[in-house]
This record gives sequence, structure tokens and C-alpha cells, in this order.
Amino acid sequence: MRFPPPRRPRERGAALMVILTIILMAGASMAIEALLIKSKRNREDQKAGFALMEAKRTLIAYARTTGVNRLPCPNLTPTVDYGSSAEADSSCANGTTSLGFLPWTTLGLPPLVDGTNSPIWYAVVPATAYASCSLQINGQGSFAAILFAPGDPLVTQNRALTTSMTVVQQQYLESLPDLTLAHPHNFLAPVAGSGTANDRLSGITCQEMLAAIN
Repeated sequence: MRFPPPRRPRERGAALMVILTIILMAGASMAIEALLIKSKRNREDQKAGFALMEAKRTLIAYARTTGVNRLPCPNLTPTVDYGSSAEADSSCANGTTSLGFLPWTTLGLPPLVDGTNSPIWYAVVPATAYASCSLQINGQGSFAAILFAPGDPLVTQNRALTTSMTVVQQQYLESLPDLTLAHPHNFLAPVAGSGTANDRLSGITCQEMLAAIN
């Protein structure tokens, strides 16, 4: 039986170079992919931040022109076509926390969405927003209203469900308080890196409202 001649040092070196090149290319590909994901997230965060800032600015301006106790109700229609219209609900109960879509049509805004094209949400205590200031974020603050950028749906969420506003709320937002209980209502912002929540929250304090009115 004839055996193949042993590999020469040059051949072994060439084989090692090929293996090393493959490893380096795989590492570079992973690094590029990580950078692209980070860049995408940064763009989404920037767009969400702009939308929340614009919504907050417009709501404060609305209060300035109509009175602090005249913040609009959210849009509470579960089947709303957010891209065509989002009028403020006309019957949300005074003194009760209402949570729904930002009523961009009522505010004279274009449809505001976050970096994942999800509609901006809005919680407020109608008619008594300034008097109560009973909304909190992570147990802190006294907010007249809170704005939400929902981000992408989590694996447990199905945004095609439109059976009721309570169901729709759960398909967009996480860590919601029981709004049927007494105030204060505490909304939880997610911990960095959490895989169970991705909402981005921005509050409007009563001090900001008062400063705008004065």
C-alpha cells in the first residue's frame, strides 16, 4: 500500500492561513452585524425621542391656550386607523386615568409614530390633571400626563387584536397599572436590556403645566 507523502511545511502554513482568514472574516461579519443593529436602534431611539418631545411640546401648548384643566382625552377607539385620524375621545371620565392613542388630529399634528412606526400613546387624568398630578413613573414624580413610545411588539403581543381598548393597551404597552384602582397610578419604565418590556416613557409634570399657563 502506498501512503500519500507528508505535507510540506509550506502547504500546512497555507492551510492555517485559510483557516485563520475564515475565522477573521466570520468575526468581522459578526462585528459589522452588531454595529448595524446598534445603528438601527440608535435611529429608532432618535425618532422616538423626537416624537415624544413633539407630543409633549404640543400638549403643553394646548394647555396654554385652553386652560390647564383642558388637556384632551386620548383616542380610545381600539380599531382606529392611526394614520388617517385620531380624534380625542369625547366621553372619558373626569378624574379617572385614561390611556389611549395620542389624539394627534385634535392637537393639529401629523400622525406621530416612534422609530418602529408604532403610534404614540398617552395617559392623562381628564379635567383634573393639574389638580391631582396622580401619575407616576417607577414610583417617582407627579405627572399630569405620560407619553409612551411602544417600540416593536414583543413575542407575547399581537397588535392585530382589537376586541377592546384594554386588550389593545396590552398589545402595545407593558408594565401597566390597574387603572380601575385608586390613584396614584404608577407606570413602569423598562430596565435597560430587559427582554420583557421596551416602552419608552416621557412625563409632563404639573410644574411644566403651571409654567406654561403662567
